[in-house]
Amino acid sequence: MKRPCHIWIAFAVCLAVVLAAMAWISLTALRLDRAETAARQQAALEENVQLALWRIDSALAPLVARESATPRLRLGCCCLV
Repeated sequence: MKRPCHIWIAFAVCLAVVLAAMAWISLTALRLDRAETAARQQAALEENVQLALWRIDSALAPLVARESATPRLRLGCCCLV
């Protein structure tokens, strides 16, 4: 039996549509994966910055407390006219 030409054309069109859909889904999945990786890296960076600032604050808190408890001598403005 010989198949009509329009059946082969319909098969080719369906195959092209399926391949295009698979390519689009694959590219979308790759784009989402890259976005997720970038978001995780940004979150890790922000966590490291927050930890570093907390350590700096903890290390300098006694110094700031000591400096704020020390009396300061304030000199008035002396203007020569």
